[in-house]
Amino acid sequence: MKRIVVAAALVLLACPREPSDKVEAKSGASEPSTTTSKSPSDEAGVLALLAPMPIGDAPESPDNAIELRYTITGPGGLAGEWVVLQKAGGWRSEAWTMKSNDALEVSGRAIATPRTLWTSSGEQTTIQLGALADAWLALPSERRDAALLHLREWRDELAKSRLEQPGEGETIAGVRCVKMRIAAQNLCLWEEAGVLMRYEGAAFELQVSALDRNPSIPADAFELPARAKDATPIAAEPIDAKALVEGLAEGKVAPIAALLAPGLRLPALTKQASATDEAPPAN
Repeated sequence: MKRIVVAAALVLLACPREPSDKVEAKSGASEPSTTTSKSPSDEAGVLALLAPMPIGDAPESPDNAIELRYTITGPGGLAGEWVVLQKAGGWRSEAWTMKSNDALEVSGRAIATPRTLWTSSGEQTTIQLGALADAWLALPSERRDAALLHLREWRDELAKSRLEQPGEGETIAGVRCVKMRIAAQNLCLWEEAGVLMRYEGAAFELQVSALDRNPSIPADAFELPARAKDATPIAAEPIDAKALVEGLAEGKVAPIAALLAPGLRLPALTKQASATDEAPPAN
């Protein structure tokens, strides 16, 4: 079954440059001058740098998380809810239920970690974020610090570009999202976080009905179920994580940018889910 991928990726083809001692803070960007210039030396901290959830006063914190509740509507009286729990570092849990006028109820789940994406349709896909974190931590400390400065400079440029070219947008659940059309689908994307706020397609429509910036996270929220061991493995395109991270430390942002730019993957509602799957957990 076809998977929809929404990507908000801006790749800056800048020449390599020596890291400066301080990154100039730009309007609308995170504030590197108020954070340490030293790279974290733990996996959770590095994963949050590579896949941040940019909310609150500490946009690079590994504790940042959001919960989104979407209303699902569609032809034939289709109605339902999609619940997404997303945490800095590439952690994501989804659960959804849909019901139509013929009383057929369909539900399903998806769980993403920094190393894998499992869906209740029976597939498990390799995610490369964990490999990038491993390569980052393998660098000497001064090289990690250089990579951190170049990463922040790039993200500042992304924020500056969004301010200069904001595009047509609207506000949903207190968040400004940018309207776009891809093929026959209308979207509204929270660009900084790579979060879909509204989706309109031929089969169904989604819109965020509630956004929690400080959700309660169950201890097992991102644990794969036992049946994941029987999932069909899907290999991701190979990457040279070591070369990508070492290049970033030298100021070569372009090769790694597409992997780190915020984007949203929608495996769940574009696949047929088993009617025996679990319903979304109640808060």
